[in-house]
Amino acid sequence: VIDFHSKLEVRRGDQLVTCTATVNNPCRAFGYKIHQAAFFDDVARLRVVAPSGQVVYDDVLDFNSESTAVPVMKVTAADGRVLFNQEVPQMATDAGAKPGPEDDVAIAAVTFAKTPGSTDLVSYPIAWRVSNGQMLLTISGANGSFPPRALKQGEPLTDGAYRISFEGPQEIPAIKVADLPGAVTDDGSAIVQMPVGGDGRSYLYVTGADASNLILTDSGAVKAASGYSYSFLGRLEASGVSVKRDPGSTFIWVAVAMAMVGLAITFYVPRRRLWVKVTPERTYLAGVAERTTRFSRELRQLGARLGSPDALLPGDVEEG
Repeated sequence: VIDFHSKLEVRRGDQLVTCTATVNNPCRAFGYKIHQAAFFDDVARLRVVAPSGQVVYDDVLDFNSESTAVPVMKVTAADGRVLFNQEVPQMATDAGAKPGPEDDVAIAAVTFAKTPGSTDLVSYPIAWRVSNGQMLLTISGANGSFPPRALKQGEPLTDGAYRISFEGPQEIPAIKVADLPGAVTDDGSAIVQMPVGGDGRSYLYVTGADASNLILTDSGAVKAASGYSYSFLGRLEASGVSVKRDPGSTFIWVAVAMAMVGLAITFYVPRRRLWVKVTPERTYLAGVAERTTRFSRELRQLGARLGSPDALLPGDVEEG
């Protein structure tokens, strides 16, 4: 069972209250109720430093649950060593003929070292698009070793000493950031993706902040050609909380309780209506009640109490 909760410190003046908030058990402090409302793990810390050395951006980057689908690719050497096994972020877009994005194609490359620790790299261009909920992927050979061909999930291909497979699609956080300092696009925006690398650690892949795409890891800053430096300070987890203060809630609950009592009386207590006609000769009683009551018997007993000698029927027993 996964239990999401937040440990909170609420301060008012010199007073400090420390408590834990969950979805069903709120933290109570100074008349406020604080509930755990949400949990997010798609938040990154980003810092941008201008060429002058001034910090122009140092804040959390919230992806707002926005994401994009990318392929997970795996490359295995002939001896069984895994050379590449991770999510491949989108590096560019090939716009289709239609004005909308429905026929756009995402472009990237699977790049890895020939051997672990080697500086010699091998790169296989790939492209994909999502159609009817399915990712369609094509791959081209390194240095043109084979023409573009479709690569289905679970059907690996072999190119020389490498065995390449499409492991499946994966949603990764991705968002368009408006007015990113140092962006080189016409509108000043940049696309930021946060995939997970082969070592299991997240990094940022930024398109639009430089003529070439930037890869930001938590190991240090990356300087763009414009002179701006970008630093990824790590992937963060965040909580969403709901804060409420309602002094009139007690009166509302009292009113609700009274309404429930009234409804119970209305629906569960039998109702009776009685008519009485008095003449010089005799008195007549008539009434209407629910079927669950024995109202006729009650009327006959009432008539007997009032002195009628013939009101009771066989089997009627007077109360008292």
